Amino acid sequence: MIDYAALAALICGLTFFSRAAKQEKISTGLWSGLSVAASGIAMVAFKGGWLSVLLSQVILFVLITVYRVVFEKDGRE
Repeated sequence: MIDYAALAALICGLTFFSRAAKQEKISTGLWSGLSVAASGIAMVAFKGGWLSVLLSQVILFVLITVYRVVFEKDGRE
């Protein structure tokens, strides 16, 4: 049985990360792929619904933010 709410949350996350990557001038495929992977893990491995997909997208957002703050020194020097 397909959980359409989880699928809608996956599409929303995919769209958000794709547009964010485009705005940051970074590969949209990379961020979109990470979004789909996070959603897939939440839906398949943890057998979650739309809330777990949404939580996985929030966690991915936080991880990308932490990575960029720690490892990218583009405008800080």
